[in-house]
Amino acid sequence: GMAIYADRDDVADIREEIDELNRANRGSDLAKILEEHKDLREDLAKVRTFYVPLQPTGCVFQAVLQQEQVRKNKQQ
Repeated sequence: GMAIYADRDDVADIREEIDELNRANRGSDLAKILEEHKDLREDLAKVRTFYVPLQPTGCVFQAVLQQEQVRKNKQQ
């Protein structure tokens, strides 16, 4: 339910599709939309930096870097 932002260049290829799905699915949040659109989810996973507002008004954001998931191999 929180707004997040990304650099326009980082989402240029998928922005139109996201906007279209938002209009078609009013009231749905991005997580639900991404559950139904695997290709879009994979494209969005390539975006490394998102921006989260720190205050309800004004223009103060915190950059959040997406990290790659690392899993340990189970030793036998």
